[in-house]
Amino acid sequence: MKTISLIATLVLLCLQFNVLANDKIFERIEFKQDVFGATHHIAASAGTKPVILVFFEPYTGYGLAQANTLYADFNDDFTFYGIAPAMNSTADIVANAAQQHQVTFGVFFDENNVISRQLKAWQHPSFIVFDSEGKQLSGALMSVNEITQFIKTLRK
Repeated sequence: MKTISLIATLVLLCLQFNVLANDKIFERIEFKQDVFGATHHIAASAGTKPVILVFFEPYTGYGLAQANTLYADFNDDFTFYGIAPAMNSTADIVANAAQQHQVTFGVFFDENNVISRQLKAWQHPSFIVFDSEGKQLSGALMSVNEITQFIKTLRK
């Protein structure tokens, strides 16, 4: 009887893991106000355009210049959001980096590294692509060339 119970428990755990693994990211990540004070609701983007999350270094903004290049090329087809992990910084530091790089898309301070941890985005820059329904399409892509090639494959 214990063996059957253990197997049933393992099957249930596998099913739960599968549901979590296929969960739509827009339902797990909620943006409220960006560092400029604008309000965003990422789930509201569902059904409109795919989303690119740009993870950048909060002190220097490393990754934002690359993101601006991508934004200029692809903003008609994709929604962009910048994410700065805490790394002992503050929302003001992140806002300053975004202003210095003249970013025009929403930029968020990942205060407790919740988003970075969920998506395993520890390198900067990292670009992660989602379809318009919130399904993650890529892992962390590390260069403009990688993300550009990935976008081109999506356009085919």
